[in-house]
Amino acid sequence: MSEFVHLRAMTRHSAGMGALTEWPLVDAMADMGVPAVTVSDRHGIYGAVQLGRCARDRGLKPIIAAEFVVQDHRLGGPSPGPAGTLLLLARTAAGLQNLTRLSSLAWLTGWNGREPRLDLATLAAHAAGLMVLAAGPESVTGQRLRGRLRGSAIGRIEELLACFERKHVFVEVQRGDGDADLDAARATVALARQMGLAPVATADCRCVP
Repeated sequence: MSEFVHLRAMTRHSAGMGALTEWPLVDAMADMGVPAVTVSDRHGIYGAVQLGRCARDRGLKPIIAAEFVVQDHRLGGPSPGPAGTLLLLARTAAGLQNLTRLSSLAWLTGWNGREPRLDLATLAAHAAGLMVLAAGPESVTGQRLRGRLRGSAIGRIEELLACFERKHVFVEVQRGDGDADLDAARATVALARQMGLAPVATADCRCVP
């Protein structure tokens, strides 16, 4: 298992979506023999400090990430346009600072009465030090692929390539249990190959028994 790193894990800080706590998560990853552990809460890096402490104590590398809801159109505009989630991971100290800034901006300027949001322009302005996993099931790209809107899905990836350096954009692939999920996963891998981007397989980890 030494080559595997779980990139999606929501903790108790993601209300209604996660129930993990940092210590059991780190212990489980250490017992599996993986080299690193990630927490990717919705809208913020709330468990980052605790994750870092726990990971260091078990000899693992902490990877700080956050999932944001990103809409097409400008925040505060007349129409939000399509919206979906994106997973952002910090590569550097500057990336960690930008994750913090993006979380603050989502809550302070992107609140729409239901949830905090970002727009593509805000992402582009704070992309330094970050990598992005695009095409997850809840992303705009993933939604378009499930709707068999391949051309539109490619257009969304191209928008993200305008925000981030190409080498830091990855295509996220998840496989669920149903035939539709399998078809979507195959379409996602095909899209990654067509665009010359690396696919990254993930699976949501949101709760513990």
